Amino acid sequence: MFIRTIERENGKVTIIIVESVREGGKVTHKTVRTVATVLPKEVDRFVELAQHIKSEMEHERQPKLFPVKSLAEMLISSRKRSLPHSALLHY
Repeated sequence: MFIRTIERENGKVTIIIVESVREGGKVTHKTVRTVATVLPKEVDRFVELAQHIKSEMEHERQPKLFPVKSLAEMLISSRKRSLPHSALLHY
């Protein structure tokens, strides 16, 4: 699956989630979900939303060993342990 943006004649941008499907020896693209049609200045936010939706859809189809949120937490924890205390970012 991947995310595609389509610029419309009215100046708006449609953000869709697309899947490649093999049909009779040819690969075609099938729209799995239309996320939104937005103004160009809003595209980045909605592409980020589309990425989240896509990862959830992929997880539903084939669950991972570790959920995405747990994996992110493990990565952050590991990074904190491997860096010297002075190199950690403070907010």
